[in-house]
Amino acid sequence: MKSQLTGGLVAAALLGAGLVCPGAAVAADPSGYPHDLGFAPSKLIATDDAVYAIGIDDDTAYVADVGAGTQVAIGPAFSVDAAVEPGGSGLKVVTFDDDYHYWHVATDDLQFEEDGEPQEGTSVEVLGTDSVGIYEVLSGETLDLDPWGVAPVSLAESATATAADARGAGEVRSWYVAGTQWNEDEISTATLWSYSEGSGTEGAPVALGAEGNPDEYTLDVVADQTGGAVYALSFRDNDDAPQSYGVTVVQEGPDTYFPLRYRAQQIALSPDGETLYLAQSDSVFALETDRLADYEDETDAPGVYLDASVTALAVDGDGDVFAATDDGAVNAFSTPAAPADLSAAPDTMSTTALFASWDEGLYSWEREEDPIRYVYSVRNPDDVVVASGTTSDQNLYLEDLQPGTTYTIQVAASNGLLASEPATDQVTTHGRYVSAPSAIAVQGSPTVGSQLSVASTGAWEAGTVVSYEWYGSNGEMGGAIGSGPTLPLTADHLGMSISVLAIGTKADAAGVTISSPATAAVSNPPTTTPPTTTPPVTSPPPAAATPGKLTAPKPKITGKAKVGKTLTAKAGSWTAGTKLTYAWSANGKRIKGADDSKLKLTKALKGKKISVAVTGTLAGYTKATKTSAQTGKVRR
Repeated sequence: MKSQLTGGLVAAALLGAGLVCPGAAVAADPSGYPHDLGFAPSKLIATDDAVYAIGIDDDTAYVADVGAGTQVAIGPAFSVDAAVEPGGSGLKVVTFDDDYHYWHVATDDLQFEEDGEPQEGTSVEVLGTDSVGIYEVLSGETLDLDPWGVAPVSLAESATATAADARGAGEVRSWYVAGTQWNEDEISTATLWSYSEGSGTEGAPVALGAEGNPDEYTLDVVADQTGGAVYALSFRDNDDAPQSYGVTVVQEGPDTYFPLRYRAQQIALSPDGETLYLAQSDSVFALETDRLADYEDETDAPGVYLDASVTALAVDGDGDVFAATDDGAVNAFSTPAAPADLSAAPDTMSTTALFASWDEGLYSWEREEDPIRYVYSVRNPDDVVVASGTTSDQNLYLEDLQPGTTYTIQVAASNGLLASEPATDQVTTHGRYVSAPSAIAVQGSPTVGSQLSVASTGAWEAGTVVSYEWYGSNGEMGGAIGSGPTLPLTADHLGMSISVLAIGTKADAAGVTISSPATAAVSNPPTTTPPTTTPPVTSPPPAAATPGKLTAPKPKITGKAKVGKTLTAKAGSWTAGTKLTYAWSANGKRIKGADDSKLKLTKALKGKKISVAVTGTLAGYTKATKTSAQTGKVRR
C-alpha cells in the first residue's frame, strides 16, 4: 500500500496538539482511581489538570469531572461528543435527540448552557481540539472538515466520519478524519482523509486495511504529535468468519497494516509516540510503535486486565493512561516508582548463583489497590541478556551462571502498561569454593550422658567461619537437635542416630557444606546390678523422640496466567529426601485432579486467581504444607 498523504501532512516533527495544549507537559492527578461514574463513558478527555468523561445513560447525556467526582446531566440524547477548549476552561458538547444541540460546559464547576445549533441539514459527526481551537467534522451532502477559522473543505461524497485527530500549531496544522466511504454500489471502505492548513491541500484518501483488500469500517484514529505517523483502527465483516480487525500505520513512504487477532475498539498514543495503547474487549495492551510487526499476538505485549469491556481511552501529557469501562468505571495507570535499594550479592554457598532484593516492604499481592510486578534482566559482561522475567516478589534468586563473572542486574516496576526506570546493580559470582576437609565424622560414644564432637579429615583454609548443625533420627522421625561444635547427649536423644553438618563460609569464596555419617542409635550407659536380694530396678522406657521440623519454603508459581499456558510450581529447597505432593486451587477452591507440579490453564479457569499448596513428608519429621501466593486473574 502506497501512502497517499501529501508531503505537507507528514513534514517534520511538530509541536504537540490535540487534547493537551503545546508547552510543558502537565497532567491530571492519577491517584485515587478507579472512579465509578454510574454511566459508561464513550469518550475521555485528558487536559492539563483533569480528566473528563462524556457518555449517555438512560437516553441522557452526561459530563463528569472524573478526578473531582462531580458530574452533570446535559439533557436527552441518543448520541453525544465533546471537545475541550485550548487552555481547558470549557468543553464544547454536541448532543442529538431529535435535533443537534451545542452546549458550553465550564470545566471549573460543570455549569452549562445551550450554545446554538448547527445549520439545518448538517450533522455533527466528530468534535476535536487542535492547537488553536475546537474543530468540527460535519456532514451534509459532503463530509466537511471545519477547523477553527478555516473554511469547510469538501473531503468525500457519501461518507460518514467516526474519529478525527489533529497536530501542529499556528499555520502548519494538519487534520485527519477516519470514517467510511460508500461507492455507487454501496460498497463501504474504511478511509482516512487529511487536510494541511500550511499547504492548503487535501491529501488523497487512504484506504485502510490490507493492500488490495481494505477494511469496511473505521473505529478510531490518532496522530503522532512528534513525527509523521497516523494510526487508524479499522475492521471488516467477513461472510464465513468473525469480524477481523487491524491497525494501519499511514506515514511518509509505504503504509503498513497490522492485523489483530482479537476484536479491538479503541487506540491511544503516548505523548512521545513510542507506545500505542490498544483496547481489546476487557484488556488494554501497550505496543511499541517501532516494533509492531514483532508481535505475533498483541496479547504478548504488556497489558492490564479490567473487569469490564473498555469503552474509551485517553493519555495525558505525562503519559498517564486512563481507561473507561462499560460498568461506569474509569481506571488510571501512571508510571510507578523505580524499585528502591536494589542490592545484589553472590550466593554464599555457590559459584553459579546470586541473590537480589529491593524495597523490602509489602509484596505486590498485598497491594490490592496497586498491584505491581517487577521486570528483571541480567546481562553478562558482553551485554548479552542471560536471564529475564517477571516476578511479584521483591527478591530474586538466579542459578546456572558462570563462576567469577560480573553481571549487571536491572529491575523495573510495572503495573502492566507502564514501567519505571530500571534500578541497576552489579554483582560478581564467586570464582571458587573455600578449601575444606575431605570428610568429617561424629566423635564420641553415642550414649546418654556423653558428649559428641566433630572429627575432620583435613583442615579448613585460614579465615573460614565454620558452623555446625546436629540432626537426629529414629528411623521414622527426625530433625535438627542442636548446633555448635559439640552435642551433649540426654535422655531425649535415646534411640536416635546422630549426624552433623559442617558449614564453612568465607567472604571471598563460595561456602562448603559437609555431612557426616550417622552414628549408631543412642543408648543408655551400661548399669551394674549390686548383689542384693531385692528385686532389680526396672529402667523406665526410653522417651519418644521429638519429631523433626522440615525445612519448608513458601512455593512460587512461574508462567503466564493465560488460558492455554502452563503454570509451574517451584517448591524451593526442602529438607533432603522430602517427598513432595502438589494441590492446585482456583480462588482458594481445590481444582479436582490438579496434583502435579504443573497446571495447564483451561477456559474454565479464566478470571480466577491460581495458587498451589506443596506438602512435604519425610520419616522422622512432622508433615508440612506451604501455600503459594495467588497469581493475577487468568486471562484468555
